[in-house]
Amino acid sequence: AGKRVDLRPVERDDQPFLHRLHNDPGVAGSVVDWSVPVSTADQTEWFESLSDDRASVRLAIVERASGELAGLTGVWRMDHREGTAWTGIKLAPESGGKGLATDAVMAMMAWAFACAELRRLESSILDFNAASFALYVERCGWVVEGRERQKVLRGGRYCDLFRVAILRSEFESLPGAEEYVRLALPVDTRATIEPV
Repeated sequence: AGKRVDLRPVERDDQPFLHRLHNDPGVAGSVVDWSVPVSTADQTEWFESLSDDRASVRLAIVERASGELAGLTGVWRMDHREGTAWTGIKLAPESGGKGLATDAVMAMMAWAFACAELRRLESSILDFNAASFALYVERCGWVVEGRERQKVLRGGRYCDLFRVAILRSEFESLPGAEEYVRLALPVDTRATIEPV
């Protein structure tokens, strides 16, 4: 849970929304991996494959006030030995400008660090994607660790790719992080029982 959104596993009934989200030209054009239009059959096949992928957790973003789906986030390529994973977000255009993305990223980080016990999250941002840069780096405390020049072809030009990451210790020092951890993990694990 975040302050304004809830994150929950993707359900079969979410497929029409996720199909529209994936095929939205604005969303597809902003993601790093090449995004081609998918059919409803492709979308169903992707959904069916989720249960076999133990290194990924895909989470639907639900706006609490309306109960409407707002987007998709999660973690993938989880490496529990190293404590790392990749993450990202896709937000429906009609859900932008409400602070839902910031709330969803903070809630997802709280879950990843406090519940999944990861120590590092990674992502990448295309050089023209000012909204994602502001979300991750300016509002959610991520650090730019590198810039790959002319890495991705998009719109007829080769775009630079920012590599960004956040460590658990950096997340924990953010204003409001403790509240997000309490929302993600409402059980107080700091108290211990002393044997008599």
